[in-house]
Amino acid sequence: MARAYVTDEIVATAPTRVGLLADVSAALAEHRIGIAAIGAYDKEGRGEFMMITTDNDAAARVLEQLGMVVRHNDVTVLDADDAPGTLAHAARRLADGGVNVDWVYATTCGGSHASVVFKTIDPHRSAEILGE
Repeated sequence: MARAYVTDEIVATAPTRVGLLADVSAALAEHRIGIAAIGAYDKEGRGEFMMITTDNDAAARVLEQLGMVVRHNDVTVLDADDAPGTLAHAARRLADGGVNVDWVYATTCGGSHASVVFKTIDPHRSAEILGE
């Protein structure tokens, strides 16, 4: 059964360089902070990491010590079955509800469960739509 809820994500940015991902993940691991979901990419010379961790406030402090700029966002998480069409169904529901998706990332961990993270203008409305 699908469940949708609002949670906090952190977005951390720094100039792109070789080893940035390694440094970010090692620093979090050193502080025993787990990464529940992550999306990361190079955006015009800046590394941008969107993450939900086991402790976002502590993670933000760690990443700021690495010289990263960190902000927090409310996001909608959809926990659902990992099956073909799950994302399509969720995306259609949001579209039909008039909700634009700024970004999305997901993890399935190779099992029967998927967690999909949606950044929208109104995460509470998104959770309401996806939880119906």
